[in-house]
Amino acid sequence: MGDNVVIVDDGDIFLLKELRKISPDIRPHVREEAMKLALDLKAYISQNIENSVANLGFLLLLSIYGLTPFN
Repeated sequence: MGDNVVIVDDGDIFLLKELRKISPDIRPHVREEAMKLALDLKAYISQNIENSVANLGFLLLLSIYGLTPFN
């Protein structure tokens, strides 16, 4: 995870769910930034597996920004 700290709370989950509802067109540079965030979040989750809010945020991020397949 390095210097990047990822914090996901209920407000973030709400916003991600709303973003999913409107399903905007995601531009490539935004998708690249989302991928960086997803990688940081994945590193955080691997060390904090019991944080269900972070897990849900990670899955929503993958879904909304089309970051699949994910290695």
